[in-house]
Amino acid sequence: MSAGLIKGRYPLDKNEVSAAKELGIKLAGKPRGISTELLIKTDIIIITADDVPPHIFDVEKYGKELIIWKIPDAKNNKREEMIDIIQAIENNVRGLIKELR
Repeated sequence: MSAGLIKGRYPLDKNEVSAAKELGIKLAGKPRGISTELLIKTDIIIITADDVPPHIFDVEKYGKELIIWKIPDAKNNKREEMIDIIQAIENNVRGLIKELR
């Protein structure tokens, strides 16, 4: 599942969808925000952005593991930045899958 502190735009940004498609990733669905119900259902909380303070997630309260990746957001919405971000997330996800196995 994926959710964000700041709910993304819908329909999804065409440049983001195009960059993801170029990398073989299909973006679909409506962006959703984080809720208490979602946190309760979640096993691991992953902060992908580099500007999200980890203390806002009370992991002790929810008994969750917190992982921080610190991936910077695109500053100018340039295609190259989006591709770099998508690749960084994909690489971290692949590493996490290996770690969890």
